[in-house]
Amino acid sequence: MIRPILKKLSEYEKLIEENPGDYERLLEYARLSLHTGYRLKALKAINRVKKVKPDCSDAYLYLAKIFYELKLYPQSLKELLDALQLDPNNIYGRFLYEKLLSEVIEKENKTEYIPPFAPNLGEIEFALKRYEILEEDLVNELKAIEEAQTESPEDVLLEFDHIVVEKEFKEWQDLIEYARFKLEEEYEKKRKEEEETRKRLQLEEIERKRAEEEARRKAYQDKLQELSSVFEETLNQFAEHKMIACVLLVDLCYGLLVKKAGESRAPGEKVAQMIAVAVNKIKDWGDSRKLDYWVIEYKDGLLFLEIIAENLSLVVIGDKGSNLGAMRIVIDKYKLELLEKLRHSKFTEILQSFLL
Repeated sequence: MIRPILKKLSEYEKLIEENPGDYERLLEYARLSLHTGYRLKALKAINRVKKVKPDCSDAYLYLAKIFYELKLYPQSLKELLDALQLDPNNIYGRFLYEKLLSEVIEKENKTEYIPPFAPNLGEIEFALKRYEILEEDLVNELKAIEEAQTESPEDVLLEFDHIVVEKEFKEWQDLIEYARFKLEEEYEKKRKEEEETRKRLQLEEIERKRAEEEARRKAYQDKLQELSSVFEETLNQFAEHKMIACVLLVDLCYGLLVKKAGESRAPGEKVAQMIAVAVNKIKDWGDSRKLDYWVIEYKDGLLFLEIIAENLSLVVIGDKGSNLGAMRIVIDKYKLELLEKLRHSKFTEILQSFLL
């Protein structure tokens, strides 16, 4: 088998000598030599190509293959990098470079090589489709050679063609397998990036809404405090009655203390929050407007609660031993005054505008 291979290569050598500047024929000679195991012949041909056409990226790719087969991985990487600097869009070289890079890192335990030419998802998809077509072409070519060998078993040059095509077919299979692996890897990477982007956007939206709500709440609270002074005199007079321990106006929207008069051991802000939660819970159970008021009796007195306007509740805490009937007379009197001041100050309408 050696003699017909050498004969075939000799024919190429004669053609090359006739036209030494034909770099394409030199490349073909290098390819055939490489695939049939004549690395030295391939190496000489590639070096001639580099002299004739220094910007031929394929010459560097073939040289990288030779160094790879000789297990000279750093040199192989260097040649691949030179090839890709000449032709950054060479997908084959970019696949080969990244594949070789991973093997170098694993075998040589080196990490200083950085893959600057990793193909993106779109390029991998395009390359994979093209590689699969080329693989099919090589399969058909192999079948044709095998059929020809059956018809002409004495034609030893067909064996030469079979070796070359079979070697190329194996290279394409390896490359396709790697491309599929990279495609799956890129899809997973893309999926993770999309998931991270989705989560980030969700968090940003939550934060944006939280900031908007916080700003709205702050503006609402500032305006509420500004308007609350209108109730001060009435609430102070209200709380002066001896059966009344404390009077509060509570905002039911944010659970804010509008105004407080009288004495109470519990902090007004805390009571306001508790009242707002309780009232809104009761509202959830049904139509709270059907109820005029709520009364809670505890060991130290009574707690009276009534919604007197939109999102505004009057809370009256009675002293120990206080009488609900007597408290109602006082409550009704001052409630009318409070409602009048609410109407004149447009308290509810102004605050409602902050919630729109």
